[in-house]
Amino acid sequence: MIPSLDDNNSLEAQFLVAQALVAASATNGQTDGFDAFREAGRIRFSSQGFPAPRTELWKYTPVRRWLKTDFSFDSGVGFSELPSSEYRGDIGSYHAVCVDGIFIPSLSSIPDKDEFEGYIGAISKAKMPLDRLLSHLETINPRTETAFDALNQSFFQDGLLVHIPHDTELAEPLYITNLVTSGSNAFMQPRTLIVAESASKGAIIDLRDHDSGITTFENSVTQIHVGSGAQLDYYHVFDRGPLSHLIRKLNVYQEADSTCSTNELILSGALVRTDLNFLPDGEGCTTNLNGFYLAQSDTHIDVHTMVDHAKPDCVSNELFKGIIGDTATAVFNGRVLVRQDAQRINAYQSNRNIVLSDTAKMFSKPELEIYADDVKCSHGATTGQIDSEAMFYLRSRGIKESVARNLLLQAFAADVLALVSVDSLRERLQEIVAERLRKQSG
Repeated sequence: MIPSLDDNNSLEAQFLVAQALVAASATNGQTDGFDAFREAGRIRFSSQGFPAPRTELWKYTPVRRWLKTDFSFDSGVGFSELPSSEYRGDIGSYHAVCVDGIFIPSLSSIPDKDEFEGYIGAISKAKMPLDRLLSHLETINPRTETAFDALNQSFFQDGLLVHIPHDTELAEPLYITNLVTSGSNAFMQPRTLIVAESASKGAIIDLRDHDSGITTFENSVTQIHVGSGAQLDYYHVFDRGPLSHLIRKLNVYQEADSTCSTNELILSGALVRTDLNFLPDGEGCTTNLNGFYLAQSDTHIDVHTMVDHAKPDCVSNELFKGIIGDTATAVFNGRVLVRQDAQRINAYQSNRNIVLSDTAKMFSKPELEIYADDVKCSHGATTGQIDSEAMFYLRSRGIKESVARNLLLQAFAADVLALVSVDSLRERLQEIVAERLRKQSG
């Protein structure tokens, strides 16, 4: 446990003390190839500190108040078997299971070498040369780095690596199941690295859906490198329940002629802050980033996106939708940057929200920052209530108000969920969202 809060012990200092203790315990005083990587993270975190209340990008999410807790940084007791999941595919699917951020082979079901020439396993045991591995782990766009990225790096012990080699396809979707076993007030720092080499193809579903019934806090970093001509579909589902807290960073780097399609699906949580950052750094890239958030009770959800168009002839499509009810708060800040040399960019961004109560709050801020002159870019945001004319139409045909309300909310969410290309996941999401909305509609 880190020391209790007091006036003479800053929040940052407590985490630095914990970082030193965890690092010493994990390495037993020995050095490994990641020492310099951890130290660089520690230095940056010490310099930046956690966001202050007036920090522009965090002004609707005063994160420090959630951090004023006596956290535990110890790993838990583990699982003897894989818990059930509403979202996971059938038994034939590939599964990579991480417990407290550590890959667990005994709970996983990954393809053998005859099926798949790549690697799915612990970062520390990867055959990839250390300098190349570190170059991927260190790939962070300075425009989007936060203190939480640096904190995660400073605590790094291990994580999950998914490596899809050149001209290789994952025959089935890979489900990554992230479990938390530590006791109440656990603070976990998982890290996932996905490298899809040139001309490769795959679909990955990243699940955080196990509700342990205790208060947890995850500071997660996922880094994705999509090689030239590669196609990667990536879906993240967060549904850990009302006591869970997540700070999440997704960094996607794309080479020329690659396609990366993502969908961020947030269905519960006390606090969820996601920063989704995309750097299409080659000509001919296609970037699709979509998401849906359902904020109920007193949930606080904050979604920030950034598409940094650095090279010409690229396309980005962005659609995020949210339903906010009860006393929940939701925030969306979407930024598209088109640099001076990035001509002939087509960039589209849309954020649409429905607010269901007078006590729910929604803050939306779409941004376009364009320095090139030959582009097609648009953005827009709407926040409102259920369409009164559509409600009147359904009610006039004898449909109960609660049923009509639910039908309209399902229709609102439908186009985002339809963008999930994995059939089994899309169908389960549609069923789960429909059931949650039915309960909310009464």
